[in-house]
Amino acid sequence: MKNANKLLVETSSTKNKSRLLWDDFTFKAFVDACVLEYNRGNIPGTSFSKVGWANIINSMYEKTGKTFERKQITNKWDSMKKEWKLYDRLMRLETGIGGTRSFIDALPEWWEEKIKVDPNYAKFRGVNLEIFESDYATLFRDSVAVGDNAMTPIQFQNDVQTENIDGKGDIEFKRLCRIAVQGIIITRGFHNRRRPCHTSNRTCHMYVNEILTSHPRRCYEIFRLHVPVFRQLCIDLVTNYGLKQSRNMSVEESVRIFLMTLAHGCTNRFVQESFNHYGETIHRHFHKVMAAVLKMSANIIKPSTNYNDEVPAHILNNPRYYPMFKDCIGAIGGTHVRVSVQLKDQPKYIGRKGYAAQNIMAVCDLNMCFTFVWAGWEGSAHDTRIFNEALRRPELLFPHPMGDKYYVVDAGYPNTKGYLTPYKGQTIRQGRLRKSLIIFGPRAIRKKWAPE
Repeated sequence: MKNANKLLVETSSTKNKSRLLWDDFTFKAFVDACVLEYNRGNIPGTSFSKVGWANIINSMYEKTGKTFERKQITNKWDSMKKEWKLYDRLMRLETGIGGTRSFIDALPEWWEEKIKVDPNYAKFRGVNLEIFESDYATLFRDSVAVGDNAMTPIQFQNDVQTENIDGKGDIEFKRLCRIAVQGIIITRGFHNRRRPCHTSNRTCHMYVNEILTSHPRRCYEIFRLHVPVFRQLCIDLVTNYGLKQSRNMSVEESVRIFLMTLAHGCTNRFVQESFNHYGETIHRHFHKVMAAVLKMSANIIKPSTNYNDEVPAHILNNPRYYPMFKDCIGAIGGTHVRVSVQLKDQPKYIGRKGYAAQNIMAVCDLNMCFTFVWAGWEGSAHDTRIFNEALRRPELLFPHPMGDKYYVVDAGYPNTKGYLTPYKGQTIRQGRLRKSLIIFGPRAIRKKWAPE
């Protein structure tokens, strides 16, 4: 316990001019109080509730006789969380580690290589780590974002290919299962005659043909694609990415099901009524198209081969960008998208938005084309952490800026070489715009600030 406590950043504070230090006994009392409140359910998200913090302060006073302010214990909690993230990354994402759970047994060369990547790894060398596998795992494993499900388009493509390769060995087993299921269905069919649900005379094929041959506006409003773009998408998915039609459904119908679900966030039951198919059919064809689209994304979401060497035409020929942004190769931003996850995983997905979401990092050039996307991070993960992980991991193929090239990023990212953030504290234009809005009205403001 003594060695483990040395790993943490020792915090101190003053109250009534007296200095409070985190000795081993105080630290153990704090950890025990946190575990107790965790088991009581007083940690609704990534941190304790007001009742939880109050109980921790009272418990520490009873055990140590010291009075702590809430700021002191929250700082200690944050430092413990940082140590857990670092330890979790080393033990889960790194390979070549031996020893037991309380001690890392590795060669000196291995340690030197890891310390070059992150110097903070040195604090785990030759230290008893039992507390991380016991108390820290209880407190942080289910509430701290670690990016387990985060994937880039190239990883999606590799994952789909691996799944197809591994599935070849199970063909015989699946065939036998299919025969058994068919026998069960036939047997039950004699006893339970189901009444057909989808009996409309308008089939899925008729519905798709109606949309394609009617006014072009209908296709765009329902499926968010113009008719020529839709036809070309179907051709590309069939020709280059292995999408095939089934016995009862064409490729166009499958793609329409996929597009309608994404465009409007439709439920499976709503799509059943629109396309006159059962829920299992809708589910199966949606995922078939999604697998093909993920393969396509790896070939589309990437920068041009010479993005660091020359000024693109869309910047060179646009007076709004040239010459001020001649070295800018794109913009980086993050967005939160709602997700549906299991109840036990919700705490680490609930961030500042107040609902379960995933934090997606996206890179876009000035021609409005995506060049990098990393999806799947938990909503409680900060933009800076996702950004640093993208720079650190070469397998993600992040398009790094070279030389004088740079990205423009928002205030949630660090201002370093190659990444330009907005000037902090510059609120003059916002103030002038707000004042002008009050005096002249919104119509005059739109005319004044409209681009030429």
